[in-house]
Amino acid sequence: MNNTFSVKKFIKSFLPLGIYGRVYLILFFPVVLVLLVGSFVFIQRHFDYVTRQMIANINPHFSLIITEINQAETKGETLVKVLPLSKSLSLNFEFLDRGESVPPDRKLVYDFSGRIIITSLKDKFPDIQAIDLLANDGKILEIYISTNFGNARIMVPRRALSPSNPHQFLILIALTAILTTLIAVLFLKNQLRPIKQLSDAAEAFGKGQYFPLRVSGATEVKSAIRAFLTMQDSLEKQISQRSHMLASISHDLRTPLTRLRLGVEFLEDGKYKDLIIDDIEVMDNMLTELLEFSRTGKSEPFESVDAFELAKSIHADASRLGVKIELELNSEINEPPSFRGKPSGIRRSIENLIQNAEKFSTACLFSVHVNHESIQFSIEDNGPGIDHSKQEMAKTAFVKFDEARNLNYFKGVGLGLAIVSNIARDHGGELILEESEKMGGLKAILSIPNLDGRPGGIRTPNLSVMSAQL
Repeated sequence: MNNTFSVKKFIKSFLPLGIYGRVYLILFFPVVLVLLVGSFVFIQRHFDYVTRQMIANINPHFSLIITEINQAETKGETLVKVLPLSKSLSLNFEFLDRGESVPPDRKLVYDFSGRIIITSLKDKFPDIQAIDLLANDGKILEIYISTNFGNARIMVPRRALSPSNPHQFLILIALTAILTTLIAVLFLKNQLRPIKQLSDAAEAFGKGQYFPLRVSGATEVKSAIRAFLTMQDSLEKQISQRSHMLASISHDLRTPLTRLRLGVEFLEDGKYKDLIIDDIEVMDNMLTELLEFSRTGKSEPFESVDAFELAKSIHADASRLGVKIELELNSEINEPPSFRGKPSGIRRSIENLIQNAEKFSTACLFSVHVNHESIQFSIEDNGPGIDHSKQEMAKTAFVKFDEARNLNYFKGVGLGLAIVSNIARDHGGELILEESEKMGGLKAILSIPNLDGRPGGIRTPNLSVMSAQL
């Protein structure tokens, strides 16, 4: 079982991840396989058969020439008998000069028909010593034979023993395959474009962005796009209605709360007056959270944000308010630490995390870490933290705990971390809660994908770390 899983994992590591790459692989693999099999069968069957047939047709002529040579009584008589015969058969015959040696067999590595020529002729005529297929630019091959009067050379046109230009068929097949594949690629690209656009639209919608999507493609793809557009419209209406309801309720309740607060101020001092004012402040904070939560669905435009400059600005504002917080900036890339995001949303999320850390600790650390994959804004403190089993639940809206520390519970309705988590998802990132190794309390990480800093290919990261302690 493990071996099967390992093999599948090994094979998948070579497969493309995108739909275009996989479809092109599905298209090209059978084409290449058919070309290879077709070429092999063609060479093995067609060329083998045709070449052997042509050799069989010329074998009687070789037999006649060799017989005439061996039956002659003198070398001169041999030339008289053989030369007219060889010319009538489009062959050339000559004895080797004294001292001229017989070369070894010569042919090209990929010359399949040449291998058949050498094997067939040597099997039929034992007197043949060598066959040179590379002489005379391969157009006229030279056959060396031993006779009663010494070694001789017979020159035969290559076209008489094997088909001429055998590669032309393979080239024609390859060009045809390339042409049809290009046409298929263009057709598939048009068919896959709506699917890719649907994927982009779904991803953009998940981030709160608008992506123009047109109904096109095959019938099934059109149905999927229409279903997505219907779902998107329904969800947008629900989100709009929810945001409008929360904003309206929060706004309408502020007026009676304000009147109540003014009325309380006219009361005489006493223990009940302070309790009523505290309750009014709690309700006011609740309404503030509801309004902020309703604004997280608004479409603030994305723009380029410098992570370090944003962090320095937030740190300066927090320091002016008396928050004891340190700042660390770390980068593993050579590019500027910028990313595409909503500046107000990111700022609101980080300030929310800093406020929560301040409420439950005496010191906190604000750090920014940039690499090719993500930009991480981390807030660490020395407070009690959150139990590991409840960290995911703490990011859910309207969830509050009654134990040691509750980041969502401080005169609120349990929306603090839900707002941060929504903003993180709006940027395609996530909110991560874990235990802080440096401070001992909670570590909240707002992780945003670094699409601007990802390398186009394999790049060696800059190992020098820039660190600023403010």
